[in-house]
Amino acid sequence: MKKPILFAALLSASLLTALPLTACGGSDELPPTFSPPSSQASSASSSGSTSSFSDRAYYLVPSDYSSPEYAVSSDNTDDAEVVQEGNFLFFVYDDHVTVVGYDGTDYEVYIPDTVAGKPVTKIGESAFRPPLLCKRVHIPETVEVIEHHAFADLSLEYVNFPARLKEIEEGAFSGGCSFETLQLPESITVIRKNAFSDCGFKNIVLTQNITAIENLAFSGCSSLEHIDIPSSVQHIGGFTFYGCTALRDVTIPDGIDSIDDYTFYGCSSLSSVTLPDSVSSIHEAAFLGCSSLQEISIPGNCYYVSSSFSDNTTVIKR
Repeated sequence: MKKPILFAALLSASLLTALPLTACGGSDELPPTFSPPSSQASSASSSGSTSSFSDRAYYLVPSDYSSPEYAVSSDNTDDAEVVQEGNFLFFVYDDHVTVVGYDGTDYEVYIPDTVAGKPVTKIGESAFRPPLLCKRVHIPETVEVIEHHAFADLSLEYVNFPARLKEIEEGAFSGGCSFETLQLPESITVIRKNAFSDCGFKNIVLTQNITAIENLAFSGCSSLEHIDIPSSVQHIGGFTFYGCTALRDVTIPDGIDSIDDYTFYGCSSLSSVTLPDSVSSIHEAAFLGCSSLQEISIPGNCYYVSSSFSDNTTVIKR
């Protein structure tokens, strides 16, 4: 018999399906190349004990169960001890602790830096899920990883990002931040897929240590007016600024060789774009729906298709 592991499943019916991204700007329909995550029910058996958390149950499932949609942590949980302190639930390991749940009613939440004498280094997948009242979250300096959708769909007014933070995973804050400026620590090198989609930032400050911005990273941030993309960035994924309707200007750093599908789709306030000579291709709908973009200068050897731009945009090859 395979060794069981602890597994957290949300009981709310609304959380048994994956949350699709809300398309902002442009057409009311999602573009044909974008497929929302499919709904998938867990096949795990519901044996095991129930915690005191009103909206969660903790089940014993086979150790080969590896659905990323429902896993609470990327850690191997075989040897984890489950510890509940106040409104927090933790997985405690030999050398570190992962936060896997919170069901409190506080407006301001302070995540502890140690549990059972061990440092809290991770905030697990979907650890903080609506409905919660918290608007301000204090993350301790011991945390190095914020996992998938850890704070998704929470309208947070304040979050501190520890100096030791190395990884903010996919969808970690999607739909979950309403504060004015996003400023990430120098320890972050990649903005992961969907990490900050549908947030309310007006400004984004990135350090020179950022090397890549993945697909959908800031899509749907309809309040975003300004972002300085550092020269260290070598890749900007498709849909990155999809539906950022307040974005006014952007400068693409030298070294970027392509503007991918739908990167700036629906950025209706975008009136100034500066492209470096390194850009050799502009893909489908990259600037479609940018109704304020009257003209754009592109490198002479740059390939693009007719659907890369709106009809009102004059393309000038230099």
